[in-house]
Amino acid sequence: MIELDGVRAGYVQGIDVLNGVSATFEEDRISSIVGPNGAGKSTLLKTIYGFADLHDGTITYEDEDLTGYSPSEMLRDVGIAYVPQERSVFPELTVHENLKLGTWTIRSDEARTEAAIENVYAQFPALEEKGHARAGTLSGGQQRMLEIGRSLLTEPDVVFVDEPSAGLAPDLSESVYDSIARLREENVTVLLVDQNIRAAVQYGDDLFIMEQGEIVANEPTDDMTGEVENLVSEWISAKGEIA
Repeated sequence: MIELDGVRAGYVQGIDVLNGVSATFEEDRISSIVGPNGAGKSTLLKTIYGFADLHDGTITYEDEDLTGYSPSEMLRDVGIAYVPQERSVFPELTVHENLKLGTWTIRSDEARTEAAIENVYAQFPALEEKGHARAGTLSGGQQRMLEIGRSLLTEPDVVFVDEPSAGLAPDLSESVYDSIARLREENVTVLLVDQNIRAAVQYGDDLFIMEQGEIVANEPTDDMTGEVENLVSEWISAKGEIA
């Protein structure tokens, strides 16, 4: 369980992007975080992970204070992986080589490294089929699948996924969301930031709605369908930028 209490954070000292966020993200569930552009969704993930600066408040994971952890320590020592919005595959390397690089924190244990890659292949057969292909030749959906698969190599308990369907055609997006749903089946907790509200509701267990750096509502997705539809209509009318 990840808990935030009164979190203020941003990228410049004295300027808050998050304005006192308090939230609890339960384990073994997909928590979907939605809202208009500039609401602070990605900053929320980056703050927890150590990419953005925490100005005030507390962040804990299983009652452990996460303040001061670097991103590499979050992966290696805490067991939280991060799939950023920006593409992060190495296009000139093969799929297998990309996965090999993802095992850098366990590289001293060759048997564990090979077993981790085989486990990813078992979960994502399409990646094994493309194992010797350069990552840059994969479709956008396959590259996203590779990023998600790579995040699982160290057997994390939690995975952050930022805008998984950004720039993808609808038919490719579906396979990516299916990959995310598969994480929950493996008892991995997922924090999912998404502009695609309908997908966030469909695949998420809990929905957190952000506006202007604050969480303004959160409920199990099954209880919020009507409210989400109303908010989508309002956002589309006001901004014209919500999928």
